[in-house]
Amino acid sequence: MRILFRTWLLTLLFAVTAGQSAADDSPLTFSVKNDDYQALKSTIASKDQSTISPFEQFQLAVSAWRLGDLKAAKKRLKPLIDANYAIGDSLYLKGLIHLSEVDRVSIFKKLGAAKKALEAWIEAIEKDPQHAHSLFAIVGFFSQAPGIAGGDVDKARLWLTRLETVDDSFYQLGQGLIAAKTGALEDAERHLLSAVEDPDDQPLALMQLAQFYLRTDQFDRAINHLVTAQKQPRAWHHPTSTQLLMMQGFAVQAQGDKDEARRLFAEALAATQNPNAMERIQNMIAEL
Repeated sequence: MRILFRTWLLTLLFAVTAGQSAADDSPLTFSVKNDDYQALKSTIASKDQSTISPFEQFQLAVSAWRLGDLKAAKKRLKPLIDANYAIGDSLYLKGLIHLSEVDRVSIFKKLGAAKKALEAWIEAIEKDPQHAHSLFAIVGFFSQAPGIAGGDVDKARLWLTRLETVDDSFYQLGQGLIAAKTGALEDAERHLLSAVEDPDDQPLALMQLAQFYLRTDQFDRAINHLVTAQKQPRAWHHPTSTQLLMMQGFAVQAQGDKDEARRLFAEALAATQNPNAMERIQNMIAEL
């Protein structure tokens, strides 16, 4: 059985988190313990709003995004972008928010939402040419999106040349995505395995590798890498525990173990605070 994923929504989205590091005020590297974005939001929201820092404002935008309140996320993020705050990171998040909208809007607006995501990442590179996450997001978009939505492998390769000089791990991931898209599966696996060796964005690399194994029906390998990813420290833009558990559920379901899939989906349901994710998982459980 082959599991089909919306790979062009990438784990850019689900590329999208980890444990809150109070000592690290970097917008790109902060993490949230147990993916408890509601607690983070409540803690900051309880403060005098005139005293919160730009970093805390960024955390609120991330929290709103992770909790599924995309309107609030955009509202929190706009003044940061207007103020040029950590502009590469802020525009990267803007792209992720728009990418999340693809699943929310009508069929007539999906292409527009995807285009806005791409435009945000391109603007991030214009203002911060070394922003590796935005470069990888662009490569991922062009390599994974269907043609009708703007997917173009040649454009992915073009952007990949820029990524090569910025971050080798993301370069290897991009190589892997393009190779998989074009059917060069041995090359894809080699590049993805190379990317996993870099500790900085290992959870993302592990999820991409697991996704590759899922799509090539290598379910045991996929599960092993997903379990490993669960144990890694994860930043806010990394796959959440819920997303990793859902992928494990897909893998065991494909192996025919509906009881274990139901258990994993139930665990994923208990872990999420996003109402849209809750509904999706509940439907998956009901369909088993």
